[in-house]
Amino acid sequence: MKQGKYSNDNPFHNYEAASFAESYQQVLKLIHLSSNPNILDLASGKGDEAQALRGMFGGTVYELDINDEPGKLSNNQRLKVLANLEQLPFAGESFDFLHIKDSIVHIPNLDKFFSESVRILKPGGQLLVVVEILGDDEQKNDPYFIVYKNNNNVTQPEVVRFGSNDDYNEAVSKYLEAKQNAEEILEISPPYFHRHSREIVGEASTAGLSFSFLFNSPDTWTPEANEKNWGHYQRKIFLFKK
Repeated sequence: MKQGKYSNDNPFHNYEAASFAESYQQVLKLIHLSSNPNILDLASGKGDEAQALRGMFGGTVYELDINDEPGKLSNNQRLKVLANLEQLPFAGESFDFLHIKDSIVHIPNLDKFFSESVRILKPGGQLLVVVEILGDDEQKNDPYFIVYKNNNNVTQPEVVRFGSNDDYNEAVSKYLEAKQNAEEILEISPPYFHRHSREIVGEASTAGLSFSFLFNSPDTWTPEANEKNWGHYQRKIFLFKK
């Protein structure tokens, strides 16, 4: 069995708060994988975490993201697939370990994501989920996206909420149609859906995953786009097993 290793040279440490880095160090020590595992980093972005997972566990590490975001490694050095998190384009029982960090909040249908995760995991395979949870862990607000605007050369975020049954793309289109100065808009974020622990564990269990443990990271913060009565966020780390 190969156990995860962690050091200050690990990419996880480079851009995280020290408190979360220490939490993650403890969690990774609890994960044991067979030799030469197949690993999939979901919502991999630039590939930093995939590279870290490769250094920790060895084996073959694949990346999946909806965007083809360039990273430190060239594309021919990365095993990256472009796809939606609700439709994973892999054969059944392909992976020993799935990893997703800070992106489950962008998935509209958790049931589809967990069902697909179960399908592509080998028997005994593990899924690690890192998620930002609203402070009280039960508050359920409407989904939203963030619009980043240029205000006198200063980037200003604006939170735009839409109905829980509305389509994100339609909500963005309506927002743009109503704006007279669309040229001020620099970027529009993916949708954010508030999740809480009971919902995540429940959906995973329904899909066929067993709950191994929950780790509460000590770091908390308020959202970057200030909005009254939001409270604070906390990262929670879930490990599930097939």
